[in-house]
Amino acid sequence: RELSFASGTRVTEIVAAINTYKDVTGVSATASSGTNTRIRLTSTAWGKDQFVSVRVVNAGGIVGGGGIANATATNMNTSAGSGTVFSSASNGIRDIGQNMAATINGIAATTDGRRARVSTDFLDVDVTLDATRSTTPGNYTAFYVTGGGADFQLAGNVDITSKASLGINDVSVRKLGSSEVGGFLSDLTAGKTLNIVDGNITNAQKVVNSAIEQVSAMRGRLGAFQKNTIGATIRSLGVAIENTAAAQSVIRDADFAAETAQLTRNQILTQASTSILSLANNLPQGVLQLLG
Repeated sequence: RELSFASGTRVTEIVAAINTYKDVTGVSATASSGTNTRIRLTSTAWGKDQFVSVRVVNAGGIVGGGGIANATATNMNTSAGSGTVFSSASNGIRDIGQNMAATINGIAATTDGRRARVSTDFLDVDVTLDATRSTTPGNYTAFYVTGGGADFQLAGNVDITSKASLGINDVSVRKLGSSEVGGFLSDLTAGKTLNIVDGNITNAQKVVNSAIEQVSAMRGRLGAFQKNTIGATIRSLGVAIENTAAAQSVIRDADFAAETAQLTRNQILTQASTSILSLANNLPQGVLQLLG
């Protein structure tokens, strides 16, 4: 977007004009007072995908202005520096943001702007730092997670290696949304600051989009846990049951064969004993017949 100002326009007026379009451009401006009044441009969003790019076409006629502080995409480490005078910004100034670097419980977190995520078999944490924490690098141990969520025992042995945990965020209307985007879904009701009649419609839309993202992310987490963790365990147990049943069948077949062989042996012995007894009875009768 190109902004034009009449001769004699003050820096404070330029800042006000830039902030009028910050919802469209994603860039906000602030004026700093010192030896020369400067303008600091900052992206309203966070992360490596954000950037600020500005070019001064004609710096003549600006009253009380000495320069532009380095155009800075909101990130964790970039500072304004010494600034650039308006006349030297004719070729443009561009700065790209970055994601914060975070380690949670000794594990390198996956980050997106101010958001950090760690997901392992033993720990599943998703945190978003506030703006003050994000712009001041350092080690923070201001919060501890001691419990929460549901535990699933996925093996025969009850130990930590066979346990998986899953937490579900609060999805009530007073929790969906964020103070960073202007409020929560509960603020859209009648009489609240984001009501659709005479409230802040722009922030109301941001809150709705944030709530949709939160619910979608939670559904994705639940679906992934069900398919990749619970589902994989169910399939593994199914295979184990099938193998156990096959082994039991083999064992039973082997026992049946042994019992059949034993029965046949016993039948042969019984028949042999009967034959011998019959022969033993016939011998005396033969002798008597000869004598008689």
